[in-house]
Amino acid sequence: MVHTGAAKRTHDVIVAGERRCASVSEKVPDHQDEITVCTSDDSHLDIDWVTRASSSEYRSKASLVLARGATAELGSGNGPRLDVTIQ
Repeated sequence: MVHTGAAKRTHDVIVAGERRCASVSEKVPDHQDEITVCTSDDSHLDIDWVTRASSSEYRSKASLVLARGATAELGSGNGPRLDVTIQ
């Protein structure tokens, strides 16, 4: 889930089987979100995401080790954030 101000947008990114990476992109007149998630052999998730709105842009990269059901929050404490949940 992408949090920007009061707005919350949900995106599903599914990485499964032989595919190591998956991405989602949403572009509408008032915002644009891009999220790419890749897995590695050592159970890491590499996440690259960007959100844009009007004249602002926020970009972040992270590498996480998460178990099924776990949630992590990435991003700025007082700005855009991305909630990641492993299902």
